[in-house]
Amino acid sequence: RASTSAASIAPRVGASRTRRGRCARSSTRVPRSSAVASAGGGAVVVLGTDEADMRMTARAVRDAMPSCLLLCVLHDDRDGLTRGGVEHALEPGPWEGCYRLVGASGEDAAVVAVDPTDGLARCLGLCPVLCVVGVARETCLGEDGNGARTTRTARRCAVAGVPTIAVSVPTRSPDAPAAPAASALARLLRAVARVVRTDAPANCPRSHFPFPTRGRWSAVGTSQLPLDATLAAQLFARDVGDFAAEDCWSLGGAGATLHAQTPNAPNTGGPNRETRLSPAEAREVLRDAFGEGDVFLSVSVPPRWDGAAGGKFAAARPGVLWRQQTARAVFPNDGGDDGTAGDGGSSTGSKDLWGRTLPVQSLGDARAGEAGARFVPQLATEAAVNGRSEAASTSTSERRRPMPRGFKVGPGTVVADDSAGGDVDAVMGNKAAVCAVQTWPHGHAFSLLDHVAAEALREYPGTGLPLWLCE
Repeated sequence: RASTSAASIAPRVGASRTRRGRCARSSTRVPRSSAVASAGGGAVVVLGTDEADMRMTARAVRDAMPSCLLLCVLHDDRDGLTRGGVEHALEPGPWEGCYRLVGASGEDAAVVAVDPTDGLARCLGLCPVLCVVGVARETCLGEDGNGARTTRTARRCAVAGVPTIAVSVPTRSPDAPAAPAASALARLLRAVARVVRTDAPANCPRSHFPFPTRGRWSAVGTSQLPLDATLAAQLFARDVGDFAAEDCWSLGGAGATLHAQTPNAPNTGGPNRETRLSPAEAREVLRDAFGEGDVFLSVSVPPRWDGAAGGKFAAARPGVLWRQQTARAVFPNDGGDDGTAGDGGSSTGSKDLWGRTLPVQSLGDARAGEAGARFVPQLATEAAVNGRSEAASTSTSERRRPMPRGFKVGPGTVVADDSAGGDVDAVMGNKAAVCAVQTWPHGHAFSLLDHVAAEALREYPGTGLPLWLCE
């Protein structure tokens, strides 16, 4: 683990700045006044649980973005967002510019650090222009990324309107080295520094209106996302009973129709054709969305990635993996130590006719191999066949099993399938996977249209970094 002096990690608050970043282009948000930029220095917020790893991360940030101040916040390795007005004590951290939020989760720390009204950065007179979560040791690949603490913390930062990067080593092993991830982060940050403002945030506090409509779901009903006449009439019908529908901007009203082009309504008489942005225009939208906190980056770096030896990146999307057989019933006379709890053992054992033996690949392997190969049952086929045999029985009691005393939940068997551009595939190929993760649920007014999101997979030749970060 890296160790360095406090002075080399956190510049003194109020230190002079020598460079201004380039603004993201083509923003549809309300422009910030110059007064916002002068309210405090542009700062990068670093969130994490481990002191030594945070030093390494902070050094990577400082090397890549020397004009920015640093604010580091340590928090506990726990789940959830605190509600109900619980107070978390703030303590000085192990070096200047670092603080510890006692008893707080990552989501708590994100809210406390970047809240533009009364958060820690605000109290210090700083303007967060970027958040970095990690380096963390956690799997943020495929479906696992949705529930990962690292991802949830990053999303809290992005919801506040701050551009955010989540960096992880896809393992929970405390022995996995974080240095490769910090090295990859430094390279990525040099690209990010070219597409975000480094003097003041572009969208924090968030603008309520106008909605961004270019390449976003807020353009539903326009030529970007056309609707048939019946659906358009239903979606954009105005209820005269809506409370202050014309005036209450904070409640939205029909915000999309007020700020987007006229939808394909029944009386237009025109063709209902879709107009797609060009690839270059889609990349502009991606830069805007990242700068406004509507997209954040999730970077998964394998522990054997070596930047000095030409380590590559991969512009990626969530790969295909899932965990099967994570639960096992434990019965009264069962010792529970038969080795089948969450290990992928088949419920039908040697009688399973549909499963197959799969090779095993770990993060330390260059490719999958037969050593440690494991039989994995085909559960869907097994359930379908068993369902036919049980179909003749109309009695629930005939299909019931003995009542267990409890259940054991284990890691199960992680099964992965090939997926073009998947982050799982990239990491197993010893590449640092860079995913553009949408902050908002699919269909939210600020979420990206599919053809824009797909453009995030286009790579810059030679490095593999997303092209939209490198233009």
